[in-house]
Amino acid sequence: MSETASSLAVDNQAGTEVTDTEETIRMVDAAYSRFSNLEGEPDLTQHKIEEKNERCEYHSCPNRARVSQAYGKFCNRHVIVAPCGFPGCRDKAAEQAVMCTKHLKEGKDALYKILANRPQNVPVCRQFGCFKNDQGRGYCRGHEKLLMATGRLPPHINKRRLNSAYTMCSYPDCNRHSQRNHLCRTHGNLVKNQAQELAERPENEKKFEEILDRMQKEIRRCTHENCTKNSQRDRLCTLHYYEKHKLQKGSSGAASKGSMTEGKIHANQLGNDRNDREQELADAATVAAVAAEVKQVSPTASGKMKKYFCKVDKCDKQAQKRGLCKRHFRLQEVLGTTSIAGAVSGSALLLDSPSRRSTISLYIFVRMLDVVCRHLMSIGVIPTWRYSSETLFAISNAAIMYAFVVDPSLLPKGYYQWICRIGAVNHYGLEYTIRQRMSGQLDAHGQPLPFRLCQPHYHMESCVTHAIKEWINGLGRSMQIYLPVHFLPAMIFRFQQLQGALVSTTARISYSALCSSAFLTSYQTVVKLVVCTGRNAFHRDFVATSLMAGIATGGSLFFEHTKRRFELMLYCFPRALDIVWQLLKRRGLVRYVKHSEVVLFCLSMALIMSSPARHFKPTYLRILRFIFGGDII
Repeated sequence: MSETASSLAVDNQAGTEVTDTEETIRMVDAAYSRFSNLEGEPDLTQHKIEEKNERCEYHSCPNRARVSQAYGKFCNRHVIVAPCGFPGCRDKAAEQAVMCTKHLKEGKDALYKILANRPQNVPVCRQFGCFKNDQGRGYCRGHEKLLMATGRLPPHINKRRLNSAYTMCSYPDCNRHSQRNHLCRTHGNLVKNQAQELAERPENEKKFEEILDRMQKEIRRCTHENCTKNSQRDRLCTLHYYEKHKLQKGSSGAASKGSMTEGKIHANQLGNDRNDREQELADAATVAAVAAEVKQVSPTASGKMKKYFCKVDKCDKQAQKRGLCKRHFRLQEVLGTTSIAGAVSGSALLLDSPSRRSTISLYIFVRMLDVVCRHLMSIGVIPTWRYSSETLFAISNAAIMYAFVVDPSLLPKGYYQWICRIGAVNHYGLEYTIRQRMSGQLDAHGQPLPFRLCQPHYHMESCVTHAIKEWINGLGRSMQIYLPVHFLPAMIFRFQQLQGALVSTTARISYSALCSSAFLTSYQTVVKLVVCTGRNAFHRDFVATSLMAGIATGGSLFFEHTKRRFELMLYCFPRALDIVWQLLKRRGLVRYVKHSEVVLFCLSMALIMSSPARHFKPTYLRILRFIFGGDII
C-alpha cells in the first residue's frame, strides 16, 4: 500500500470504519486494472465511416457522420464514449478500462490524494470505477449521458431534470454544447479575452482571475427573476426554459408530472403568463451591471460598453470603434484606401499601346463584373441561376457569329482567321455565297444577285454530310489545340503528381482534352448546320440566321467541364461587348470619349481591389497577391 493510501486509512479511522477504507482501496485497485469483458457494459466499439453522404443521427445535428456504433452513426461530437472515472477529468476512458490513458499512466497516488482531501459525506457516482461527484440522481454527468444514449437509464430518474446533463452554452443566442463554465469554446475564449482586456487597464485593481470569475458567473446565471440556478439553455435554467417556451418532454411526460411539486406547477402556470420582455430586461440588467463596473474602473470605458460586441453579423468580438471590432473596423477603413489605390494603379494603362487599351480594359471590366456579382449573390441582392454561364455564352456568341458571318470587320483580323481555320471555312467562299447578296450588291445588269447554293464555294458535299465529316475532322484540329493546353500546365506545375500516378493522371487529362475538343468541334458544326438549314429552308440569307447560330452554340458548351464553362464565357463576353460597342458607334448612338477606356479600367480596378478576397477565384487571387502583395488583398 502506498503512503497516500496509508494516510487515507489514518484519516478515515476518525470518522468511518476501517472496512470502509479497505473497500475504497479495493475499488481504486479495481478501477486501475484493465478488464477484458465487463458484464453489463455497453458495446461502444467504433468503426470509421468513409462515405461522405452519411449524416449524424443525433437529433438536430447537421454534421457528417464519422463513426458507426451499435447505437447508430454519429459525428465526432456526438459519438457515444465512456467517460473517465477520475474526478474533474473530461477525457474518455481508455479501451477496456474505466480511466483515461493519462490517469492510468499517473497511477493511483493522484486519486488517493483527492479522496484523502474529500469529505466523507460527498455522494459519489454509483457507476463502477467512477469517483466523480453524484449530480443528485445517483450518477455523474458523464455517465448520465452514457446511460441515456445507450437506453439503460433507470426508470426512477426524472428525464426532464436529466436533460440538464446536455448543457448548452449560456451565451445569448448560442445553440452549441458547453465545454467549460457553461460556455462553448468560442464564447469561453471570448469572455477570457474581455476579462484580460479589463485586467490590463491601468486603473484596474482587480486580478484577472477575479474579473473572469465574475463575468462567467454573470453569464451562466439563470436570468429569471429570483432564480439562483445556473442556466442551461438561452440563459435560463431547465425549469424556466420549459416554462418560457411551454415545452415538455414527450417521452417522459408521466415521469415529469409525477415529480413536479405543487409549487413548481404553480410557478409553471405563472411563467406561461410572462412574455419575452422579462428575458430582454434580464439581459439588459446584466449588461448594465458589467458596464457600471467597467465605468468605475475606467470612466472612459463606458462609451465602448454601450456597443459591447461588434455589430457585424456572426462576429462575437468586442466592439472597439463605431460599433465594430478591431478587425472589421480595419477592413472598413482599408476599403476606401484600396479603392483609391486600385483606381490610381489603373492609370498605368496609359503606358500601353492605344490599340490594346480597349481590349485590356474590357477584359478587366468583365473580371470586375464577375467578382462584384459573386459578392452581390452572396448577400442575396442577385439571385443565383443554374445555367447562367451557358446562357451568357450563347448570347455572347450570337454577337460574335453575327460579326463572323455578316461583317468580319467587327472582329480582330487574327481572331477571324482563327475561326476560319478551326471551322475549315474559306473567306472568299463565305463572301461569294452569303455576304455579297446580304449586303445588297447588284449583278452586271443592275439586278439583285440570285440565291447561291452552298456548293461548291461554301462546301462541296451536301450540308448534312459536310457537317458530319467536319465534326470528325474538327475533332482532330481541336485536339491539336487542347492537348498542349491541358498537358503543359500539368507537366510544369504538377510534375510530381504526374510521376506518382502516371496512368491515372494521364487518363484524366486526356479525358479533359477530349471533352474540350468535342466542345470546339461541336461549336463549329452547330454554326454550319443552323446557317445551312436557314438558307435551304427559305432560299434567302437573313441576319437572324447568324444570331440563331450563335445562340445554338450554347448547347455545345455542355461537353465542357462545369468549371471551364465559366472561363469560356468570360473569354467570349468581352469580344461580344466590343462588337456591340462598334455597332452602336457606327449608328451614332454612342460617341467615343478620349481615354474613356482608361477610366473604365481605373473603375474596374477600384472595385476589384475593394472586394472581399473570398469572392475571387483562387487563380485570380494568387495573381493579384503576387502583383500587389498578400497584405493588400
